[in-house]
Amino acid sequence: MAQKILIWTCVCVFVSTSIITLLGIINKIKIDKSYLSKLFIALILEVVAIGVLAFKDSFNTEAKTDFVKITMPDPGLDYYTATSNTLSIKGAYMMLQGHSIHGYIRVKDKINTLTNISASKNVFLYSLHNTDLVVNEKAIIKVTVKENNKVLSEDSIIVSVY
Repeated sequence: MAQKILIWTCVCVFVSTSIITLLGIINKIKIDKSYLSKLFIALILEVVAIGVLAFKDSFNTEAKTDFVKITMPDPGLDYYTATSNTLSIKGAYMMLQGHSIHGYIRVKDKINTLTNISASKNVFLYSLHNTDLVVNEKAIIKVTVKENNKVLSEDSIIVSVY
């Protein structure tokens, strides 16, 4: 309630300053030149302040939420160990300060942490060696954004290994 009173008080001051200043400029009311110049400066400052307050959040480039998305390989990929020694996992993320990104691979009932992450400019890259995979099994790869071990966002894909 107090905030609404303050806002409406500021609106009334702005409107009254505007009316008095404009009427003084067009000589509808007589105002001493020294007061008129101060009123005009106050009006300009009020307009600038309103403009800054109206658009202050538009220039904030910090993340407002956390997300992570695996972009490569495609979900459901058939990966052939005979043709490549490593499987690259790429994706994008956005996270608030103090949060961290983690990757995991699950093959059968074994879960391993992906420790060879390369992350910069909101892009991550994991390289999985064939030794982390089991032929003729599905690998579930999961990437998460966490805060104090609490998962805030996650994405996962399944890769069939041959």
